[in-house]
Amino acid sequence: MLWHEFKDAAAMLYSSTAAGGTLEKALRDTCCDMKTSDSSYQVLLPEFERICMHLDQNRSLESVLEDFAVRSEDEDIAYFVRVLHQLSPRFLQSCH
Repeated sequence: MLWHEFKDAAAMLYSSTAAGGTLEKALRDTCCDMKTSDSSYQVLLPEFERICMHLDQNRSLESVLEDFAVRSEDEDIAYFVRVLHQLSPRFLQSCH
């Protein structure tokens, strides 16, 4: 279930950033999309809500994503977060 939900979420994140949005905006958009979707995001919706709550509390995007990777206990999600960090550290830093 987690992998299926994450695959959908990654596509939503890509769509939002490809349209020119920041990663933070993409995370927020994805959370909203999950809430209004016909699909049930039982695992990831609470995680994305938590991510948005932490961003609202001015936590850095990098630390919020790293926490998500640890909580997920999923190797693919941890790898996704590492790749985001390695490919675009300036992008991550500019979003918080």
